[in-house]
Amino acid sequence: PDLIDKACDRFSGFWGIPKDAYVDSMNEMMASNTYPLWLVALLNDKYIIGGLGVIQNDFHSRNDLYPNVCAVFVSEVYRGIFISKMLMEEIIELMHQRGVDTLYLITNHTGYYEKMGYVYYCQTMCDDGESKVYVHHYKKGN
Repeated sequence: PDLIDKACDRFSGFWGIPKDAYVDSMNEMMASNTYPLWLVALLNDKYIIGGLGVIQNDFHSRNDLYPNVCAVFVSEVYRGIFISKMLMEEIIELMHQRGVDTLYLITNHTGYYEKMGYVYYCQTMCDDGESKVYVHHYKKGN
């Protein structure tokens, strides 16, 4: 709870989405036993260098595909040392513990999320055009 304000600033700054959207979602997380769920990677227990979330819908037209991993980011200087992989593994495990074994991810990246067990599922429309939908099904140890 004490990281919410800092995390909302960081996510908002990275993605250009109003801070209030993150504040609402992270406050909702505090009362939820499934999702939304937000994780951050901390350096020296105080600097947020990466993060991601799980929400109902990540601004796309396929409302039947949920929940969605969203807002995945790692500060550029810390990329290439598996921070996003660790965050992704943690969120997959936490969602499994909460009874959710299928996650969707909207992206236009190709080749990256497949390394983490995501499989291309279909296309969807987003505010900025068409995007790919990937799906991940929980398997013990992934």
